[in-house]
Amino acid sequence: MTPYLNILDTEYAVFFYNKQIPYTDDEWGTCDKDKRIISIKEHRDSRFNVDTLLHEIFHAIWHEYQMAEEGEEEELTVGKLASGMTKVLAANPELMEWMGENL
Repeated sequence: MTPYLNILDTEYAVFFYNKQIPYTDDEWGTCDKDKRIISIKEHRDSRFNVDTLLHEIFHAIWHEYQMAEEGEEEELTVGKLASGMTKVLAANPELMEWMGENL
């Protein structure tokens, strides 16, 4: 995967760690919206990595679109969207291929 993602015309650096994410006690991932950095702690189950990356991308989208103040609503919303999207993609592998061909 590329080390950068274009999220709504803003470049976010993406880092994967095989142990604790530096300078945080978060066990899964972080999105530093000011520095535009997404950090993911890699897990043995790759589905967790996909879910976590989507979760952090949704945080970035939330911030870039200025959807609402940060807080519980944001965390609940992005968590459910990421888990739901991960399940949809896993259940429909042809969907990723179709999306790639049409973007």
